[in-house]
Amino acid sequence: MTIFVTFRVHIFCRMPYTAAITLEILRISSLVPFGTVHRTLEDVTFHSYQIPKDTIIMANLYQVHHDKEIWGDPETFRPERFLTKDGSQIDVNHPKILPFSIGKRQCLGEVLGRNNIFLFLTSLFQRFDILSDSVSNNVIGTPQAGIFRNPPPFKVVFRDRLQK
Repeated sequence: MTIFVTFRVHIFCRMPYTAAITLEILRISSLVPFGTVHRTLEDVTFHSYQIPKDTIIMANLYQVHHDKEIWGDPETFRPERFLTKDGSQIDVNHPKILPFSIGKRQCLGEVLGRNNIFLFLTSLFQRFDILSDSVSNNVIGTPQAGIFRNPPPFKVVFRDRLQK
């Protein structure tokens, strides 16, 4: 586990804007909007709310990632929100995102998932210019709701940078 954590920090330090893009993609996409289902094992008081034993609890991760009080303009794709003012590094005080759920039973593959997303994106951006397909006049609609949020179909053009 230490190897993955060290690897993530090392890459994120050297490529802060790409890391910020990764964080913003995870925030704005909210792939699993409600995370995993939890159940209370006993009566609980949480912020003056009484929650009885055996109550099903679901974290609304989408709401956390799209709260105007936290993000200001949550529907705008703005990776800079995760960077320091000078843009030279990831701001450690940025609001936290929860794309891999929350609590003791959050995704075990979080570190591996973040690293794979980061490496996949950097590989794509290194090799291709990714452009909107102007012929199809891309208008991305509302994602389809469900356990996973699936984006509606859209077209992009991958232009090989090595063929220029």
